[in-house]
Amino acid sequence: MTAATILQGRRVRLIPGSPEMAPRFLKWIGDTDTRHLIGGTAYPISLAAEQEFLRVRSKVSWTDGVFFAIEAREDLGGPGSEPVLIGSVELRRFQPEARWCEAGINIGDPAYRGAGYGTE
Repeated sequence: MTAATILQGRRVRLIPGSPEMAPRFLKWIGDTDTRHLIGGTAYPISLAAEQEFLRVRSKVSWTDGVFFAIEAREDLGGPGSEPVLIGSVELRRFQPEARWCEAGINIGDPAYRGAGYGTE
């Protein structure tokens, strides 16, 4: 099943996050280096907690923000390969009067860090 594209660039696309992605995100946030980069929790997170986080964040909300998954669009696996889930973008702390929010970008897959995916 292909997720709906929210925003597409040359190398990446943003798609809605979903609870089915929780095992991949859980692996990334369980990594000490990734946790350090995102300022995450210093304690283990359960699969159920990560699934609930993604379920809540999959809906746009002034209070909870919104969460998008980042997929690399490059054909890394040869003809017919699928985009690769590499990280996430979260918008939070909305201040509509100021037309402002905070954005957090996480390239969770270390193989894709430092290659411009987050910048795009």
